[in-house]
Amino acid sequence: MLSDYHRYRLYEILPGLSVWFVIVVGTVLAFIRPLWIIYFMIVFDVYWVLKVFNYSFYLIVAWRRYAVVKKIDWQAKLAADGIKYGNKRHVIFLTVFNEEWPVVKTALESIVRACYDKNAFTLVIAGEERMREHCHEIMHLAEAQFAPAFADILTTMHPANEAGEIQGKGSNLHYAEQEAKKYIA
Repeated sequence: MLSDYHRYRLYEILPGLSVWFVIVVGTVLAFIRPLWIIYFMIVFDVYWVLKVFNYSFYLIVAWRRYAVVKKIDWQAKLAADGIKYGNKRHVIFLTVFNEEWPVVKTALESIVRACYDKNAFTLVIAGEERMREHCHEIMHLAEAQFAPAFADILTTMHPANEAGEIQGKGSNLHYAEQEAKKYIA
């Protein structure tokens, strides 16, 4: 019986192994049984053409659904249903580690372009202690350029080497969430 690790490694190896298997067996069979290779290539090509048709069909269906949903005025629909969305506040988390300013700026610009009241948005920029200078620079630029666009901008700095924590985006986001709860409460 395979352990979880060995099963994981086997599944990880299978794609590469299958590519090498097709290359080696195809080359060998091209000299031994060339007719088999011709049949295989025909079946393989038909398979991929059918896959492309399948993909295209569902892509067209999804695009049509998207076009229908895009035309809906959601604010009017909520108002018609008696839902008061105007008093809702939103917290947006933006985790930053090694992203350059143009990437972060593009993300913030897309949030600002949203057709919702920006005064209902609180932005939380979550940086990592391991990249302190870089994160402080990103936070400073974000506050300088986008402070009027949001109700408030909070910045957090996830401490490095916390006991019992795996370093990464998830732990950074969790830390920022805990800090945002303190701000909200």
